[in-house]
Amino acid sequence: MDSPALTGRHQKTGKVIEAMAPSVNSARLTELKKMKKWLLRNCKWTFGRECTAQEKGDVLVWLREQ
Repeated sequence: MDSPALTGRHQKTGKVIEAMAPSVNSARLTELKKMKKWLLRNCKWTFGRECTAQEKGDVLVWLREQ
């Protein structure tokens, strides 16, 4: 797995994805609406369903610690 502290690229579109870790990208985890949208989209893409509150919290805590 690549580090969330590094810039990446979307696999299909090649679009640049700025670092997800708030320690590197201070704009991350600051807007509730964007966080909800990101979690919904990525949980559905990864698991085929919406994440539980516990799963969302686990991801956000992990990202914050990076």
